[in-house]
Amino acid sequence: PSLSFSRSPLDADPRCWSATRLASQQATDILSKDHRRSVATSCIDCLFLPLEAAHLLTHSGHAATPMRLSHALILFAMVSTSQSLSTPSPPKSCVTSKPSAVLFDIDGTLAHTDPVHFAVFRDLLLDVNGFNGGDSIDEEFFRANISGRQNLRIAADFFPDWSVERREEWSAMKEARFRDAASSSMMERKMPGLDRVREWMEASSVRRAAVTNAPRPNAEAIIGGIGYDGWFETLVIGDECERAKPDPFPYQEACRNLGVDPRNCIVFEDSPSGAKAGTACGAYVIGILSGNDSSALLDAGCSLLIEDFDDPKLWKYLEQASG
Repeated sequence: PSLSFSRSPLDADPRCWSATRLASQQATDILSKDHRRSVATSCIDCLFLPLEAAHLLTHSGHAATPMRLSHALILFAMVSTSQSLSTPSPPKSCVTSKPSAVLFDIDGTLAHTDPVHFAVFRDLLLDVNGFNGGDSIDEEFFRANISGRQNLRIAADFFPDWSVERREEWSAMKEARFRDAASSSMMERKMPGLDRVREWMEASSVRRAAVTNAPRPNAEAIIGGIGYDGWFETLVIGDECERAKPDPFPYQEACRNLGVDPRNCIVFEDSPSGAKAGTACGAYVIGILSGNDSSALLDAGCSLLIEDFDDPKLWKYLEQASG
């Protein structure tokens, strides 16, 4: 990394400024070596030095020798940054043989329902006095604050002054409005290629589960509306779990119900919240670009991005995984 420090506190003593620049370069050089972890461990006992460095930065006349300041800053930089540099990100799962199970999110994955959710949220939030300054929410707001999240968390963020009961009533009203709006067009909203994946799974004897943060009436309405009633072996509802997505618990619960190892499972998700849950569970997560940005899904841990279930990239992967 490029380490930098503000010059303004050091203007009184050019020697200290020079020492600071030297310390920055030395710390960067040290942290680029392969032994970062051992450096960090050896510096743990020197955690008091950032305080000394801060004191020197603001009181340059008190023992502010360039050498002492340089040493303090080097140790401060190493301790502050070595952990993030030396701790590798958890490896992404990679299913290299036929998967034991495929776990599907529902909204935005089985069916392209996010436009309906957005429209319902937009209209209802306009009726909440003062929300968002009285302005209508846009799709960017929806993706950042609503998509894939549990209703209770959304309502708690949006209405912190409301009682739990009032939040639950508002959320229930919103979901009832969604079901009314989406019921007549659910089959048309089924994700392209889903039936093809279904045929492949049945022919390959791959287990299946649906895992969602949506309330059960919504989940059942969508599954039934696309003609998949009774097809999933287990349906896991975030509201009925100890913890909802982005916690991995719902996906772990689905794997427990199926008796499979999550590391040999594929998860299909369309939201960063769900992708984080699937990744943390240990599954191979495939992101569907039905509403969220590709960068957001990749940052959340997706290993592969597809437009829908007909995407050639998906079938190339499944053919390779199945041998």
